[in-house]
Amino acid sequence: MPDQALLDALPKIVKHRKLTGDERVDVLKRLATAYLGGWAVRTLSERCGRSFGTVHNMLIEANVPLRRRGGDTRGPDNHRRVSGGPEPRFARAPEAAPRTLPTRRSDRLAPSPPGRTPGKR
Repeated sequence: MPDQALLDALPKIVKHRKLTGDERVDVLKRLATAYLGGWAVRTLSERCGRSFGTVHNMLIEANVPLRRRGGDTRGPDNHRRVSGGPEPRFARAPEAAPRTLPTRRSDRLAPSPPGRTPGKR
């Protein structure tokens, strides 16, 4: 169980109030500390009175490495890269040789059915 004091240190933010300057920096530091202390983004958002997306974006703004969704959150390997999403699962396929395109229109057309002359209807 994460430390309750970290959650209690979060201020309740008045709805529709924009956070700027030193106040914003203070809230970012407190959110980062509580999140790194083990609290979930959902819990932090409920405590602050801000939406999940706002708290999530504030954690990204504070350069906090985000945990992956669900599962085991106990180890340090469960943190995502700070720069973005998870590592790619598959290696990229080697590039194929460039295709040559037909140069004449007749090369691109399918053959005409028997008994029909190309170009006439």
